[in-house]
Amino acid sequence: MPNDYKILIWCRGFNAEKTISRAVESILNQTYENWVLILVDNGSTDRTTDIVRDYGEKDSRIKTFFNEENNVYVKGSSLRRNVIYNKKYDFICILDADDEYKPDFLEKSIDFLVKNNLDLVICGFDFIDSRNNRLIEEKKLPNDLIVKGAAFDEHFISYQMFLRTRWGILFSKKVIMEAYKEQAWSAYGGDTIFVLNNLKHCDSFGILSDTLYKYYIKQSTNTSNVFNPKRIEASAVLHNAYKDFLYSKCDYISKRNKDLIDALYLENVRDALILILNAKLQLQEKLKYILTLLQDRITAAAFISGTNEFYPEELKQSFINDCLTILKELRVNSGNNLLGSISSELEFLRETRLPESSVLMNAQCDDIDLYFEFKDIIEPVLHNDFITALDAVIEAVDNEGIKSNYAEKIYTLALTLAAITEKEPEFIWFKKLLISAILDSGNIEKATLELADWDILLPDDEDFKELRMRVEGSL
Repeated sequence: MPNDYKILIWCRGFNAEKTISRAVESILNQTYENWVLILVDNGSTDRTTDIVRDYGEKDSRIKTFFNEENNVYVKGSSLRRNVIYNKKYDFICILDADDEYKPDFLEKSIDFLVKNNLDLVICGFDFIDSRNNRLIEEKKLPNDLIVKGAAFDEHFISYQMFLRTRWGILFSKKVIMEAYKEQAWSAYGGDTIFVLNNLKHCDSFGILSDTLYKYYIKQSTNTSNVFNPKRIEASAVLHNAYKDFLYSKCDYISKRNKDLIDALYLENVRDALILILNAKLQLQEKLKYILTLLQDRITAAAFISGTNEFYPEELKQSFINDCLTILKELRVNSGNNLLGSISSELEFLRETRLPESSVLMNAQCDDIDLYFEFKDIIEPVLHNDFITALDAVIEAVDNEGIKSNYAEKIYTLALTLAAITEKEPEFIWFKKLLISAILDSGNIEKATLELADWDILLPDDEDFKELRMRVEGSL
């Protein structure tokens, strides 16, 4: 294809003398040639500095920068600054100094993007053993995938595994600029959140089934395996980021997608527990971190919320057994107060399971967070006591009202309960509350649809007239 579009590639290396030449040569060997490489020596103490300088002298497309300290960027060397202030480029790529592109990475990525009018393209990966350069496995889809509209929800399980790194992605300039306005996360999972922030601003994106990126697996300890206090927060931060992403694209989260997000969370917590076990910390500090993870509402929610096809009961029990093994290896005295608290949490996780409710699922209220926030409402629903549940919603509205972030879900549930119990006045009342909450959220189109039939059913109702005026005033 013609070299019509200009691509900025950003690559930084710290003490990467053994690998950075391989990375740069993979760029020089690209079949698509309209690119500029921002090559950054990130405060190295080995020969990386000399290698970077040599490449800058050999090819005018390679712009070299030298940070005096690791991650303390000189002017013009940071990715963020190049994205925001450099207007010359149409697309952005990021290459790790340990990895490499296959020769047609740029050509195939940009061709796929342009032909399908996409905002972002991700390719498949080859995982390579860095000790012997042997292929460990391929991470790819059987066919190319284009995601837009409802496919953000329908194909989440297929594309989620490609969201964990920034490598092997062709970002459009307009999307990555918007992503940099989002809240960043600099600890474990930061790459995933960066990619999710980009996808939030995509109308559509695609995944190429070809493996065009070589990811070299290092056997030595890397930063993701070193304990950092932020690692305790990271599992919850990632969990919430996945949920926020799907809500932003789809307005809801399906049961299967929720199950996958919960399963990923529990695996991240398990990994964090192992890091805590091996960390150079005092015993009491380790126990406090363990208790913090087990007491997190998300942990309880993921455990007690019923069946999960991605994290079945045997895995949940294995999780608990792993926790007990960790405590045993720590040789905690039986009289330790924190041990007692941890044991209580593990017993709760082992024994407590909530029954599934079709009423909650149909009302999009099967999010376990609602159980903890509105236990007086959800518990009766789980036991099919719909009148008590409806009375509890009414009492909650009369006493303190419903927080805005839960309002639509609770009012939708109340409508379902009122319909089941044939309470027509309550149904109408909650319909009004629901439409008002939707208007408060700024979703005028949805509010208009909810109002559609009530001009005919209750044309003289003053509340519906006022809601209609709010809609018209917002258009």
